[in-house]
Formats: sequence, C-alpha cells, structure tokens
Amino acid sequence: MEDKNQKRTGRQMRFYADTTRVEMPFIQIGVYDERSVIMLIDTGSNDNVMFDYAYQELKQMMKEEEGQSTLVGIGGESSPLDFVSGNFSICGKTYNMLFILQVDNEVGKRLSQEQGFPIAGIIGTNFMTEHGWIIDFGKQVIIIPNSDVSSEDLEKLGKSPANKDV
Repeated sequence: MEDKNQKRTGRQMRFYADTTRVEMPFIQIGVYDERSVIMLIDTGSNDNVMFDYAYQELKQMMKEEEGQSTLVGIGGESSPLDFVSGNFSICGKTYNMLFILQVDNEVGKRLSQEQGFPIAGIIGTNFMTEHGWIIDFGKQVIIIPNSDVSSEDLEKLGKSPANKDV
C-alpha cells in the first residue's frame, strides 16, 4: 500500500518520543538568540499552552494579549486564563503563536520531571491544522508544508513530490 504522507511536500522534522516512559511526542522550537524550548505536541489539546515558569523566562520576547478565557476542570472548578503570544521558529519558519498562559505549573513540572528535560508548553491541534502539519507517529516525523495551507488544501498536497529535508 502506498504511503500518502510520502507524497506531501514540505519539510520533515523528527520528534522525540520515549516509548519507555510516556508515549508523547516533543519538539524543540527556536525562540531567539539561538535559544530554544521543548514543547509537547498534543493531539488531544485544541489550544497552545505556555507554562508560567517558561513564560517568566521568555517574558521579554512575549506579548500579553487582550482577552481572557475560562477553563473548567474535571471537578467543575473554573479558573481564568490569560493569553500571550510570541514568535517561534519551527523548521526554519517563524510563526507568531498564541498561547493560553497556564499559571498552575504542577502539570508542566511533573511532565518535565518524568521526561527528564524542561517542557515549556503544548502545541495543540488548532495550530497544527491551521498550518497543515501532518504527524506520522510510526516514523516519528512531523511534515510541515513549505507554505501554510488550509485543511481543504491537504488533498492537493498529495499530488506533489516529497521534499525530505530533515
């Protein structure tokens, strides 16, 4: 059977997933001054999330955004959420990314501790879909189109030869 992902054009970026621990994919993204942070790729999260401890380190390059949302947890407790944005480099392309600021750092700290490296936040499906990302979990690769595409355009990408920049 033919692998349709091999026909898609774009850059490929390997992600890190330690299957002996938590089977979650992580990528390293550029911040500024050749610094980078590690983000969880979470197909179960709609929105991008930045943990507050990472935000405090990146605050000088981030911008507070107007608006606020509310998160209702499993127990029914609601908590206010603020938004921040910043420019991040992924596979040589700069994106202005909007994040929900997660003030409660317990999840991020626990996840960082379990993985053995600091995790700055989460990249959610809204961002990945908006930019036409394709995740191949079997090959541990994210295919990032050379130009932004809508979900309707993804079928057209299947007609182009693959660009295998890794």
